[in-house]
Amino acid sequence: MKLFNPIYLVAIVVGFFLWKFSLSFTKESILFYGFAENKETEINLDHSVHVDKILVTPGEFVKKGQLLIEVSQTDFEFDISQEKNNIDELKIKETLWQAEVDRKIDLLKTKHQTEITEIQAEISEIIAEKNYQESLFTDLETLNSESRKISYDPLQEKINKLDGEKARLTTLFQAELSNLNKEKTSSKNPFKQKVKSIEAEITRNQNKLEKLSLIAPTDGLIGNVHCKEAENITSFKTLITFYEPNPSLVSGFVHEDLLMSVNLNDSLLVRSTKSDKFQCVGIVTGLGSRIVEIPERLRKNPEYKTYGREVLIQIPTNNEFLQKEKVVIEFMNGQKISSIISNNGDKKSLAKKPTGE
Repeated sequence: MKLFNPIYLVAIVVGFFLWKFSLSFTKESILFYGFAENKETEINLDHSVHVDKILVTPGEFVKKGQLLIEVSQTDFEFDISQEKNNIDELKIKETLWQAEVDRKIDLLKTKHQTEITEIQAEISEIIAEKNYQESLFTDLETLNSESRKISYDPLQEKINKLDGEKARLTTLFQAELSNLNKEKTSSKNPFKQKVKSIEAEITRNQNKLEKLSLIAPTDGLIGNVHCKEAENITSFKTLITFYEPNPSLVSGFVHEDLLMSVNLNDSLLVRSTKSDKFQCVGIVTGLGSRIVEIPERLRKNPEYKTYGREVLIQIPTNNEFLQKEKVVIEFMNGQKISSIISNNGDKKSLAKKPTGE
């Protein structure tokens, strides 16, 4: 009887372990490639301008508030100049108008003073005549003081009427003077409101001039400069593309065979293809709505077309990835990302080739 060959037993055991290893190899690891993306901002203006001077170059790092391009707008400058001339003309007219109001006030005062003086002179004459008449009775000793009193004194009546006329003219004068003084105030001044309106328009145009100069919205990198000096640029045309200093988004493509393996809010490990030292954890924030061709750069064989779904991953901005850098995106089923980061050796032993290639 032929004995059982122990080599068969060893072969069975080795085959079992190989099968288990292959099973964990295919199930526990998903790798695909993507691009690190910096947030891009297109800087433009809402009106046509003339480019005077370009102060930055593509790829240059700039600080927040740094001047990027000097531009000018002759229309605004011309409008401001014209509006200032209009204000000067209005102020001259206002000065002449106020002088005319002052002249009317002076004439009113002179007229009132003349009228009051004439009435007062007439009153003085009547008083003098009255005093004279009363003096005639002083030499008549036969008439006592009681007998000299009369019930009606025409001269005194004239004095009372003249005093009433003085009061009436004074009241009329004060009313007319008050009206003329009110005309000089802002509420009655016909030029004040016009000047305020023009000054507001000048302020608006000056604010537009201040906004003409392009400044960096935050710290970041200059992308492309889409204009040149001495060029006239139409409104809303992009002048400069501006990038944040570090990538904040990764755009990857998972192979169509693995669509069900990546979902929204999954945690993925994003690492550089050059060194495992450059890595961070990202969160899936978006998934493409259709199957697309995976870009050549993300395929192992550029000539062999593969298809997949776009995956958008938000990553912390305190990373060391470069704009458009190719990165590896990895999700390990059944393991926490923290353990993946702290155990690169185990991760390498389980990793298979990227499926997106």
